[in-house]
Parts: sequence; C-alpha cells; structure tokens
Amino acid sequence: MSLEQILRTQSVVVCCGTGGVGKTSIAAALALSAAQIGRRAIVITIDPARRLADAIGLRDEIGNEPVLVKQIGDGQMWATMLDVGETFDSLVTQFASDAEQVTEILNNTFYRNVSRSLSGTRDYIAAERLLALQGDDRFDLVIVDTPPTRSALAFVEAPERLARFLEHRLFRLLISPTLTGMKLISTALQPVVRTAGKIVGAAALDDAIAFLQAFAGMEDGFRQRARQSATLLRGPVTSFVLVASARADTLEEASYFADGLQRNNIAIDLVIANRMPPRFGDTAAKVALTHVQDPDGDLWRNLAQLHSEAEQADAQLAQFMLGLTSASCIRVAERSADIIDLDGITDLAASLLAP
Repeated sequence: MSLEQILRTQSVVVCCGTGGVGKTSIAAALALSAAQIGRRAIVITIDPARRLADAIGLRDEIGNEPVLVKQIGDGQMWATMLDVGETFDSLVTQFASDAEQVTEILNNTFYRNVSRSLSGTRDYIAAERLLALQGDDRFDLVIVDTPPTRSALAFVEAPERLARFLEHRLFRLLISPTLTGMKLISTALQPVVRTAGKIVGAAALDDAIAFLQAFAGMEDGFRQRARQSATLLRGPVTSFVLVASARADTLEEASYFADGLQRNNIAIDLVIANRMPPRFGDTAAKVALTHVQDPDGDLWRNLAQLHSEAEQADAQLAQFMLGLTSASCIRVAERSADIIDLDGITDLAASLLAP
C-alpha cells in the first residue's frame, strides 16, 4: 500500500521504529500530509517524552486535550499527548456504577500509584486513548507516535493482556466481596498473599485489595474496551508504518519489531527509510573518483565518500526489505538541521509525498 493510499483510506496509522530515527517528526509530517489532502488528522504521541511538542514548536501548548495545529482548506492537523492519569480517571468515571464508586477508586492510594506510574498501565491506556480518538467525530485519521521499538510492542499487546487478566479466575477471586484485608476465599492463595505482604507491606497490599474490590462491576466495561482496542489494532482500517534509518543497528532492531508484529498477526504496510545519505547522481560520483588524488581534491573526496555511504545504505536497506515482501518503501534524505517547528514539518511532508 502506498503512502497516499494509506493517508486517504485508513482510519489509524501506527508509526513505529527505533529511537533516534526521526519517528516523531515523521508522524507529525504524516498528519500534515493528510490535512493537505483534505482529511482531519490527529497525531498523538504515547511516548512520555515531549518530542512531538518540540518538533512542531508548541512545547507548552499540547496536552491530553486535542489542539488544532493547522487548518488547510477542509483538512485539519491536530495534536495531542497522552496523559495516562487523566485518561484512566475518565475511564473510571465512565464505567463506575455511581459517584460513590468513582470517589472510592480515585482516592485509593494503590490506584493513584498504578494509574500514574506503572509502565504496563501506560501501554493499555495508550490503546484506550487511540480507540477513543478513532471514535471521535472530529477526526478522520489518527496517527500514533509510539515509543521506541520494544515499548511499542508492549503497546500493541497490552489490550489482549488486560482482557485475559480480567477474565482470569484469580482476578475474579480478588474482587470477590467476601475478600477483606488479608483473608481470602481460597486457602491456596494465602501463601501468595502473605509473601506479597512481606514484600510491599501489609498496608500497601490492603490498598491493592481494596482497589480491586472497589473495581468490582467495572471489569466488563474495561474488558470490552480492551477487546475493541485489540481488534482495532489488527483491523483493516489500521496501517503500521515502520520508520528506520539505513544503519545496521537500527535495521536489526526494526527486524525484531517486524517479527514481533508478525507474531501478533500484524503486517507492516510501509517502511520509511529516514535520514538516508544524499545522492548526487552516478555521473557526479564517477567524476569525483577521477579527482580524489588532486592536490585540491578535498571536495571531490567528500563527494566520493558520500556516494560510498549512499551505496552501503542502499544495500543494507534492500537486504532488510527482502523480509517485508508486502511493504512498500519510501526513502527520505538526511536533513541539514533538526526539525523544531511547523515549517520543518512542512518540508518533511513534501519529501514524503515527492514523486
């Protein structure tokens, strides 16, 4: 599938790859490109770093609530950054049976710690936020800027893991209304709880049990949303775009990610090879090679070196693409400066859609 097809027809684009390959800038450029062809696109970063805000020059203006960055005719570019705590709180409010249950959960110490700091929570909440944005009538296309590779796989797998946990017999026992403090229905679980109490402290364990009991009745709503998120990530309206650079280490990590997606029954539709060494044509390279020994041949030697690097990058990229027979590939040349504002994103967007 070509980039233009993806931007015109899909509802979700998951932009993934290793760290340091310009993934966040690419995600923003995809949103701008979609706006240029008339779609209402929002880019969301689920990485706790503020690279998205930095890339478009709006560091202090982007939060959990979507912000309109640019209007282009009927097209729009929006941006948002995941706030795990705020999104989790809204889910609790949505699925609680009454205001008393909301208050009990939101004031629980265990909940406050889990919903703000546990990495697995971020993964699930990111998938939930994606589902909410995809169902928001303001947007036609959601572009997700994921954390580096291994964390991105956790994001993909999180909804299924949560759904399985909520269906597990152990979870059903823990939310039983007859479970109070350290007393359990099943004596088989008592050694586990005693050990946990020694590790985290009895008070912390009591908080955890109190939270799980307060959670009773909400699990069906959370489980249903988790299943919907998992279906969306694997569905036909979602495309995965892998951003890489033609270096051996990043391509090795990209291969690991592609294998991980395959295990989850997800295919990569497009590879964007970013920061590729520039090319000046084969003729220029041949001329350079005839002048490298000249007394004043520094410029020619630099040109010959660039040509050699480009040849090596092309060979590594071609080898990598052999394992992704269903994916197309776009090459984007290395830029002379970092992207720090919307003008830079605009230039990058033009490079992505250049013939």
